[in-house]
Amino acid sequence: MRKTADIGIGYRATAEVRRLFPKKKHAIIAIGCGKNVLYEWSCGIAPSAIYLQRLHELGADVIWILTGKRG
Repeated sequence: MRKTADIGIGYRATAEVRRLFPKKKHAIIAIGCGKNVLYEWSCGIAPSAIYLQRLHELGADVIWILTGKRG
C-alpha cells in the first residue's frame, strides 16, 4: 500500500532530484532506485523513508520535500 497523504511530497522530491542530477541516469545510480521509482514521484507518489534518507545524504532539502517550506 502506498502512502499518498501529501501528493506534493512526490512532486517536490522530483524537483530536488532534478536540481541535484540533471541527467536521470545519474540520479538512478546515486539514489539506488529504478526509473519507475522516479516516475512514481513525478506522478505525486511520496518517496519511502529510505529514499528520503538517501536524498538527504545526497544534499537534498528533505525538510522542503516533506513540508513545502524552505528553512
